Amino acid sequence: MRLDRLLLPLLIAAAACAPQPGGVGPQQPAAADAWMSGLLMTDQPIVVAPNSQWEADKARNSWRVAASGTLAVYVTTPPAVPLSVAFELGARDPRDLFCSWDGRPVADDWKEISAGSFTVSIPAPHLAVGSHALSIVRTDQPLIEGDSSRLELTDLRWTLGGSSIRINPGQLHRYRYLASFLLQGVTGSKSTERLGGVLFDGPRATVLPFTGGQAGEMRFKVQNSSAADAIFRVRAGSGESTARVASHAKAVLSIPVEPGVHQLELTAEGPREGLFLWGAPHFKPDEPSNRTPIVLVTLDTTRRDVVPPYSGSDALMPNIAAFSHQSTVYRRAVASSPWTLPSHASMLTGLYPSRHRAGVTDQELASTWDTAPELLRRHGWLTAGFAGGTFCGSHFGLSQGFAVYHDPDGFEAPGDRLTDLAVEFLAETAELHPFLFVNYFDPHPPYRAPDRFRAAHDADRLRRAMPRGRLWRGILGGDGTAWTRAMTDDIQFPAEVLAALHAEYRAEVAFMDEQVGRLLDSLRQCELWDEALIIVVADHGELLGEHSVLGHGGRLDPELVEVPLIVKFPHQREAATVNDLVSIVDVFPTVLEAAGVPAPVSDGLPLTAGDGRGSRREIVFSEEHAMGIHKLFGRLYVADDLYAIERRTQREVVWENGRDCFALAGNGWIAGDCFPGSPMALIEEQLQPPRLLAGQQVPSLAEEEMDKLRALGYAP
Repeated sequence: MRLDRLLLPLLIAAAACAPQPGGVGPQQPAAADAWMSGLLMTDQPIVVAPNSQWEADKARNSWRVAASGTLAVYVTTPPAVPLSVAFELGARDPRDLFCSWDGRPVADDWKEISAGSFTVSIPAPHLAVGSHALSIVRTDQPLIEGDSSRLELTDLRWTLGGSSIRINPGQLHRYRYLASFLLQGVTGSKSTERLGGVLFDGPRATVLPFTGGQAGEMRFKVQNSSAADAIFRVRAGSGESTARVASHAKAVLSIPVEPGVHQLELTAEGPREGLFLWGAPHFKPDEPSNRTPIVLVTLDTTRRDVVPPYSGSDALMPNIAAFSHQSTVYRRAVASSPWTLPSHASMLTGLYPSRHRAGVTDQELASTWDTAPELLRRHGWLTAGFAGGTFCGSHFGLSQGFAVYHDPDGFEAPGDRLTDLAVEFLAETAELHPFLFVNYFDPHPPYRAPDRFRAAHDADRLRRAMPRGRLWRGILGGDGTAWTRAMTDDIQFPAEVLAALHAEYRAEVAFMDEQVGRLLDSLRQCELWDEALIIVVADHGELLGEHSVLGHGGRLDPELVEVPLIVKFPHQREAATVNDLVSIVDVFPTVLEAAGVPAPVSDGLPLTAGDGRGSRREIVFSEEHAMGIHKLFGRLYVADDLYAIERRTQREVVWENGRDCFALAGNGWIAGDCFPGSPMALIEEQLQPPRLLAGQQVPSLAEEEMDKLRALGYAP
């Protein structure tokens, strides 16, 4: 593979985004506890830890990597000498490795290549205090199918001055714990709850300054990641709080704090090799917060035509219908992508996928981007996220900036369990006016709605009315092989099968609506409703037989990228409708504007509660790209790189050497004339896309992760 093909995405990523207009309100003062996030307390001047893409072969005392891997590098004391990292490859050609530092290709004079060895030396000026990322990408076999194709590293070590440290495969879990904390901001062990805060590398005591403008309580959720019990102790003035915490368990510590300058003394006693987390640090004042509560609810895989008021009926989703009756409904909202990871990354960064690259060339959202939760956390918001689906999990980088983040237990967390967790969090933290993100995943196949919702939509009777056949029952039962056949084979779906499929889907949507209603009720009970910014939006839609296709991804049809978006602005009480063209990238500046936090340059524009009568945006984009964790195949495949350009009355779907054009007719699209000019030139100008060029491949998940996706029909 030509190296310049691999360099292109990283070089483009370094370019600045084009500025967009949009102001912010008055800035909120930063909270006294806001800086206590992402701190690693260690005796080492530098810590190097492999992330979850690395696998350890303990029997051979070696490391293995499928397609790519990242080393988290944390600097506590800037060195006067370079940091060298050596990758020993045995018989493999070291020229098959591409390397980057903090998202940029390493310079030629940083590299030393010899027989079976690849060494990178990071100059001292590039080793500033804080977290960094050293990544390698294989250029020989980037897409891996099978354990035997993994690259084995006989030795992996780093050297600073005269000290050489081997990265020991026997400490895999410790490294992963550290790397997730340093790269993603949250970490955890033996639990789906991930926490950010202050991490002790081994037992120790430290003193942190704290200045409170008013009396209140300092709180931590501590976690003991060691093999034995640990003692956590916090002191401030004459106050003290202590907890004995079992191995891999958590506890809550709180201590009263008076106004003024304080020294918080944190102590953890336990095994020498333990990791001790002072998680989710936050100050709870005695007086209620004046910050704007912010709630972002995403409806995964939810078609616009089932959501009121777009659907014309309130019956299927009465709770969201009631919400829309006192909120602002955006009639022309467009998703940035037809699948979960890039769409959510766009909402959290305000960037189109070609810019943030998650789900385009990267299998996670890079830590180099500022997310809305990160910016809110820096200004004092307690941030919490609850992921219903695996592609919203911390493993994919969407947890950045959260003090508390819940991953799904497996591929999906059911909506009722997700709501229980979110409601419990609100009950404990309402006085802080937090930022809350909840991703409901239920309408995503396989369909498993509770019986009472299936009965309400006649799902069982419609299943019995289907033609006999393993394929049809497999599709309804969520069998991955059946879904793959449905997407790859030339199959016409009988009307009875589509009727049953729609019934199962609608049952899931109705179940999700009930859970959203519970969450909204909790906001009222916690007296957050009136002053809160509440955003309800789908990340993408779903094809249920249109174009003889099931599922999502691959295509950019209106059923996939035209999404519901409903916003209740602070103190809004009456319904409003906006007909302007908007994008889900607008969520990012809207959240920050409501918080009074300055927004970085992005592709988004703050949403307004009134119709701009065509004065705001003329065009929005959607994108789809083939990559290792998102294979495009069958009837969902159009091209490796696909773009949609949507204007007020015209729509184009564009790929290399191809173009489909549509005109708006009533509430739908019909074949129409193409817009003058070159659409690819417009895309190049506006997005600067890091396209997958001919012959280039990008990293894949480990085989066990790919097996999970195959079981759900996500991969051939």
